Amino acid sequence: MKATKVIKAVRAVKAKNTGKQKARRRLTTRVTGLLLAALAPALLLPGAAVSAQELPDDYRRDTLELSENYVEILQILGEMNGNIALNNGDPFPLDAAVKEIALHKADFIAALENNTLRSAIESFDRYSWHIPIVEGDYFSMATVSYVGGDFGPSTMEKQLIENCQYEYIARPQVVQQLLEEHNLADAEYIQAFKAFNIYTSFIYVEKQGRAYLIPFVERQDFSPVVHKQVYPYEQARELLLAAYGNASNGTASIDTAKTLETVDISGSGATALFWCGSACILAACVLTITRLLRRRG
Repeated sequence: MKATKVIKAVRAVKAKNTGKQKARRRLTTRVTGLLLAALAPALLLPGAAVSAQELPDDYRRDTLELSENYVEILQILGEMNGNIALNNGDPFPLDAAVKEIALHKADFIAALENNTLRSAIESFDRYSWHIPIVEGDYFSMATVSYVGGDFGPSTMEKQLIENCQYEYIARPQVVQQLLEEHNLADAEYIQAFKAFNIYTSFIYVEKQGRAYLIPFVERQDFSPVVHKQVYPYEQARELLLAAYGNASNGTASIDTAKTLETVDISGSGATALFWCGSACILAACVLTITRLLRRRG
């Protein structure tokens, strides 16, 4: 009888221990799942950030050969190839081609007034491929422009590169130099565009939630901004609106309370929300684990 009771007691202890082990395994599985759910965003975000840094949205990455209209543009260039003022029949340097977005003056001013310049740039309906033919300090240029659904050619005769609206095209290294000098070489967004009727091309730059404008001015005596000067967006905006705002009377219409610093342009707000959500999940995990441990205790 005593032996039987001992055996039963041993079995009962084993069963109890087995039950505890199973409970621990279930608890471990639940805890692991919760922790992985909480940590997954933190593990994935750095990788996404690296990818974004490796592939910035940069107009200099656009190439004519990868354009969906490459064949049509090439045919137009072929018809221009005998222009003595350009290249005297030599092949055009297609690898030097630069795509420039074109904004009407009214659209440009409206975008400045509403702080929607990037949206205006990205919703463009007109652009040009410029091919510079550089000879020392001078250059000429072959251009194929997309206007109203069709492509058309134009040319620019030889002129001095220095202090020219298209200096950034004839000397692309100038842009890189300016970006490096102002710690903007690793910017997330770099786009080239021109505004009609103000004889100025711009490089629009975004980095870490802040925007900048670099003007390339054809007529400095008529421009409120300085050629090749790197401006914080809001400063350039005020200068341009003071000169061109409300086109009917030339006065500015500036809402100084609505500055770029109040507008999240780089996704930093979404990133903050992302981390906030991760913290909430982690807190929920800790609370759940604490409750489970108390019950098991």
